Amino acid sequence: MKNTVENLGPLWSNSCFPFEDYNGDLKGYFHGSQNIQGQIVKSICVHQSLPLLAESLPDSSEAKRLYRELLSKTYRCRTVGEEICFETFIVSSLERVWEKSGLVSEEEKEVVGPVSKMWVFKRAIISGVEYQSLLYKRTTARNNSTIIFQRRGKSHYGSIVKFVKCQEKCTRMQCLHGKCSCSLSFRYIAVVNKFSKHPYQLPFYHGMQIVNASTLYGWPLQTMSWLFQFPL
Repeated sequence: MKNTVENLGPLWSNSCFPFEDYNGDLKGYFHGSQNIQGQIVKSICVHQSLPLLAESLPDSSEAKRLYRELLSKTYRCRTVGEEICFETFIVSSLERVWEKSGLVSEEEKEVVGPVSKMWVFKRAIISGVEYQSLLYKRTTARNNSTIIFQRRGKSHYGSIVKFVKCQEKCTRMQCLHGKCSCSLSFRYIAVVNKFSKHPYQLPFYHGMQIVNASTLYGWPLQTMSWLFQFPL
């Protein structure tokens, strides 16, 4: 222990997580218990040669298309569903909003406007980054719902409450009393609760302001919903 500290510095300044990650990578380079060292060396050589081999393939070939797909940011998520626009996808399933389901409030429905159908989804991938709404309860160790956004040239902070998919309502007279066969467009909306700026700075001690640099953003007293149409 003494020699390790002298050679590498104090324990608090070193982390073993990178080495654990490397061990996890090495586990994928061999299969079976025979000649493990040789399997790892061969796999690493193949891995390092793949970019050169891919460059030699024709751009229109199926093999090169598969190679690019495997390297894409969205391939890591196997539950990527409907594509909203370029590099923007719905993650997991859509839940239909019925008249009395309570998934969307009356205030939110008024802001969205008249639509024929509405669905709610909890997660979306935008440019390779997964954003989660407050409806998604399976993540507890991190926060993927708090965002910073621009509104009229100013930066604001907020939390994504839900994602909504809307099908436009047909306005043709002949479709009002019969089955509509029109090709209707869709809108994709993020409902965001905007944080309000706290009137005091942090930290505060016995009524005295200690530091001026930190700003606390908290929940507004009255919920304010902001709706953003994709792409954000």
